[in-house]
Amino acid sequence: MKKLCRDEYGLEVEGRIVGTTLGISIPIEGLVGEDMRLDKDAADKIEDLALSIRRVILSTDRHIDFYILCARDTKMAGAEYVMTGYAMDIKRVLLRDLSRSQYISRLQRDFRLNPAILGENKIKGLFEDLSKNTDPESALGEYAHFSLSPEKVSEILYPAMLIAEPSSVRYEISELQYKEVSPDEALFWIKVKESYTPKPEAQNAASIFPPGFINEYIILVSRADRSKPIVDIVPKYFQSYNNIQQRFMDQIYDKYEDVAVVDASGLPLKEIKLTDVLSQQIARRLKAMLESEDPFKGSYEVTSVKGGFEDGIFVLNFDVQGDEKEIFAEALAAVRDVTREYWFEDFRGAKVTSDLSEKRVILDRENLRATGKKNIDIEKYLSFD
Repeated sequence: MKKLCRDEYGLEVEGRIVGTTLGISIPIEGLVGEDMRLDKDAADKIEDLALSIRRVILSTDRHIDFYILCARDTKMAGAEYVMTGYAMDIKRVLLRDLSRSQYISRLQRDFRLNPAILGENKIKGLFEDLSKNTDPESALGEYAHFSLSPEKVSEILYPAMLIAEPSSVRYEISELQYKEVSPDEALFWIKVKESYTPKPEAQNAASIFPPGFINEYIILVSRADRSKPIVDIVPKYFQSYNNIQQRFMDQIYDKYEDVAVVDASGLPLKEIKLTDVLSQQIARRLKAMLESEDPFKGSYEVTSVKGGFEDGIFVLNFDVQGDEKEIFAEALAAVRDVTREYWFEDFRGAKVTSDLSEKRVILDRENLRATGKKNIDIEKYLSFD
């Protein structure tokens, strides 16, 4: 892959194989155009890279099931384009078992701001500004997407705000780790060396937290607001009834699962399974249909549709305002149709749940297949959690 891209297209890429998943990453200056869309020159480079991936998959005797192409903007922190494809689809479209439009519709393409990369950039900027700014509330206000008050600032920057001379605190991040907890959010656990000049009246506290001590913070970042992405900051230390208490940061951090597909370099973290792709295809198909296809368009208010695969069952949760019976029927039809299109039979059934009403439908594979292309009679299967 590296040689092909370098020799034929002048592209420098990085690669990694994890199990049967091939990952290729490329940095592109100006991935995002002035109109906040994918730049045309960048799109041409991505197409060249995608063609190279297809050529390599078709010519190698190494077994590859999936590939991930990740392009990241070197100018706009966090901007990335990620394409995930199924190797079998490359062969099927060449054999005309899939049309080109079907092939393209089965590619998973995400053009987004990566919350982890955006968050790392902003968090480093925040602590640099806190070290320089004489007004911590003003510095926090440039990054925080929540209301601030003097009390809130003192709570976040405890204990330095109480025991340090004004403007004397210097923050130096010594350790930073993160995980993507959703496609939109990243959770950071950082350790910060905090140097300061103690207030004369705070000598006792300074003996507990000597200048240069290591503080810790859990920070939640959302990509919803690129300029102010920090939505919560939890410090390790806090005061309760005049006593200094501490939170167990590892326990807070470990409660959340990392859902990231690629790492900081844009290369795959784990092997992609067909069930992962199918569950996402099902969720995306249902969401797209309710939002933009006739006769559903305009009749539903879609907040979220999430897919997964647990114990041999496709799991679909939706938060959608509208005719629930119709949503249930279309959700099950999406499971039926997607699994059939991918020739996938190794599953036990489907469970669809409404997050609003807590109603659910469970249907086994045999009954799902037996519906053919007919509408599914939801009343027979409807129940409550």
